[in-house]
Amino acid sequence: MRRSKFVFVLLFIVIFVPLAHSQGKMRVAVVDFENKSTWHWWGDRLGEAAADVFVTDLMESGEFTLLEREKVEAILIEQDFGATGRVTPQTAAKIGKLLGVDLILTGSVSQFSVSSTGGGISRIRVGVTTGKVTLQARLVNTTTGEIIIATEADNKKNLVDARYKDVNFKQKFDYGMAHDVMHPAVEKMVAKIVDKT
Repeated sequence: MRRSKFVFVLLFIVIFVPLAHSQGKMRVAVVDFENKSTWHWWGDRLGEAAADVFVTDLMESGEFTLLEREKVEAILIEQDFGATGRVTPQTAAKIGKLLGVDLILTGSVSQFSVSSTGGGISRIRVGVTTGKVTLQARLVNTTTGEIIIATEADNKKNLVDARYKDVNFKQKFDYGMAHDVMHPAVEKMVAKIVDKT
């Protein structure tokens, strides 16, 4: 089954990569980002979330053609490059040739935190939950192995919790909110990437 999935992915690349190349856009593979933060509340899915946001924003820029991230990961696992953080300038050329891409975007969630503060008097209580993120990304040329762009951005988002007597107005911080905290930081980074490529 694994072998047939690998063959399917290779056929997909052989058929659709030349079409994308003929449009003159750079072909990019985005791999899962490494979660270097101490936040592991949702397992280790922050790296996946960061990569997903990058894929969407890079595609929406209209400047790049992107390979489907799950297909990229399947090929990297098949060829033993699947562990997060395994894409280095030294391995980029081999991976780029294997995937048929010009550039590989990799990086890390270097900081992610959630903190809550609040207080109240009598029956009135107010609280604020703040999510903070710092992302780092590297765009690697697969022909030369050169890191052509290294960028970093951060963002924070506040959620308010207000309570009066038995009425509670609370915004819940969950995995979807991690995406909301990351998205503005990714937008800044994608703008830099588009400007420099």
